[in-house]
Amino acid sequence: MYPFKPVVLSFTLCPALVGIFNFAYIATIGLVVESSDSNALAMLAGSFWFGILSAVTAMVLYGVPALGLALLYACLGLHRGLRHILFICVAGGLGAQAWSEVLQMGDGSNPYSSLVLGVVTSFLIALYALPKQSSVR
Repeated sequence: MYPFKPVVLSFTLCPALVGIFNFAYIATIGLVVESSDSNALAMLAGSFWFGILSAVTAMVLYGVPALGLALLYACLGLHRGLRHILFICVAGGLGAQAWSEVLQMGDGSNPYSSLVLGVVTSFLIALYALPKQSSVR
């Protein structure tokens, strides 16, 4: 039996994964730049809360298209195979890019950031959430 609900829930939460990326990026940059331990601790706390805020914001802005794609993936009964993961990466990246164009996000300095983040997060969630391909057909 196909795990419909876990697949839908996992792919719906895909935009929140961007918040974790933001936390890791800002924390890494901050730790490289900061020299004192007290400033580094404050910077880590601030970047943690920024990561949480960006995850919530990503869910608010990109949650609806993520839910639509999650329902599509579950209805198609996709499994953890090369073709299915490639399909999910392309659909997730193009869906994120198209939705950011609808929202008119950004100043144009990183025009494909939504595409790249959509591909990467879709790939990671596909590896985590999709069931393995059964050998019996």
